[in-house]
Amino acid sequence: MYQINKISNLEYEEWFELIKQSKAEGIRFPPRLEKEYAIGIHRCQQPEEALFGMQDDKNKLIAVGGVNCDPYSDFVKVGRVRRFFVSKKWRRTGAGSSLLEAMISFSRDHYNFLVLYSDSESASSFYVSTGFERTGDFPYSTHMMKLLR
Repeated sequence: MYQINKISNLEYEEWFELIKQSKAEGIRFPPRLEKEYAIGIHRCQQPEEALFGMQDDKNKLIAVGGVNCDPYSDFVKVGRVRRFFVSKKWRRTGAGSSLLEAMISFSRDHYNFLVLYSDSESASSFYVSTGFERTGDFPYSTHMMKLLR
């Protein structure tokens, strides 16, 4: 079992296992998120932004993902999925879909579109399975979802 919460403050100890695992897998964005968060970038502190964490039943962080205003788009009300990562143990259990759904649900109140960039075929397939479309319509994005209100 797991729970999903908006994160307002994270300490390094909470990130440690996710960062260690992502480095071992050659995935660079959890360590990048930790560094950006430490210096005040991508803290998702605006009302239309959020950083979400998923904890297991022992309160251990097992997944993370953020939504912020897309800095690359000239369109208004475009959100961007940032630094989405799920611990290997929790992949293909529905945990990632649940976390992404919480992020999409939050985004519906703030954005008309949600975009993301993925350079991984397995991640791309995951995003398509959750309702994203492959597209090149938005700068620095490979996928988008129109958010219906």
